Amino acid sequence: MKKRGKTIACLDIGSSEVRILLAREIPNSAGESALQILGLASGPSYGLRKGVIADTDEVSRAIRVTTNKLIRETGAEINWVVLGLDGPHLSTASSTGTIAVSTASEKISADDVQRVFEQAKNMLPRKNNQLVIEVLPQFYKVDGEISIEPPIGLFGKRLEAEVLIIENSAPAMEKIDKSVLNAGLKVSGKIISTLASGQSVLTKRQKELGVVIIDIGAGVTGIAVYEEGRILQLKNLAIGGAHITNDVAIGLKLPVEVAEKIKIKYGQATEEGIRKEALIDLSKIDESEKNQISQYKLTEIIEARLFEIFTLINKELKSIGRQKLLPAGAVITGGVAKTRHIAELAKNVLELPAKIGLPFPQDGILNEPGPELATILGLAIMAFEENANINNSGGILETAKELLKKFIP
Repeated sequence: MKKRGKTIACLDIGSSEVRILLAREIPNSAGESALQILGLASGPSYGLRKGVIADTDEVSRAIRVTTNKLIRETGAEINWVVLGLDGPHLSTASSTGTIAVSTASEKISADDVQRVFEQAKNMLPRKNNQLVIEVLPQFYKVDGEISIEPPIGLFGKRLEAEVLIIENSAPAMEKIDKSVLNAGLKVSGKIISTLASGQSVLTKRQKELGVVIIDIGAGVTGIAVYEEGRILQLKNLAIGGAHITNDVAIGLKLPVEVAEKIKIKYGQATEEGIRKEALIDLSKIDESEKNQISQYKLTEIIEARLFEIFTLINKELKSIGRQKLLPAGAVITGGVAKTRHIAELAKNVLELPAKIGLPFPQDGILNEPGPELATILGLAIMAFEENANINNSGGILETAKELLKKFIP
């Protein structure tokens, strides 16, 4: 019998769906800690526009409805949640800090590493209404010698660190905190959604070789580039599946609700296998619709927008010198990843190997989780794998900063 361990609730607020997951620690066959999924609830999202909170009351309502659904299904008490951070306001910048080692023995301490991070943060120009969310080390130098690992315990006179600084809009952070609090929940930790997705689908070898994860949601596409086990770039693009739906609605003169259903049921990323004369009977989707539309035309519309998304991603890869140069290729997650032939289109546009990212199997209620669950599962995986201090109410007592520090070497 598996012994019950610590429990945790994770919350993913997307532009089209809100998901909340309950998980706990259990020992696996080797006696090590493993993750067991106890429950997962999802519901429609309200109050977001293109990944940005426009109405906190509506967002709170969506969170409350979905949370109550999970409570009814599991019988659990949910007060604390680990929250996924998303949205186009997230931004990154590179910086370098340099300090003199503080101890007389010239042995580098954790305080020295923290000071060099602070120095790197201070080197960036101050931006109005921007908060530093995390400082991710790229590499260190001790008296000019490069080190990937934190140099704590090494000896030297001068310590340098090149870092990637992640920032977010202060008003955006205030809105998300208010939305969760008004839904009757407390935020115990925050983790960047794209990093969570990467944690649930990428192997250590992929991160070492060089890989880009592409998390395509309804309102935002998040990308994270890994190489040598570290993050080279993190970016959120204000474009996603909702833009495809709008294109279909406009191009085929359909109600948005019908366009979404058509996109999901018949949509493809390429014209492969579609005859130009193939028609879709709209009455099979919505009884009020009597017309037929061209499946070929539908696919052309979807392909055009996905081509734009992958072209924008290619520009990001080019900006960091990794265009066509990631051996492990591109891994696509998010609800849009379920679009047929999307990996083939990504491969052609990015000129990289491409595949759909399926979350690693977990014990519990989810047998074969799809790419749309990468973020919510990644939040739980990161929290547990980083040995977070979790209380019985499901709350992580460590900050997001502490979690991510341990996640990044």
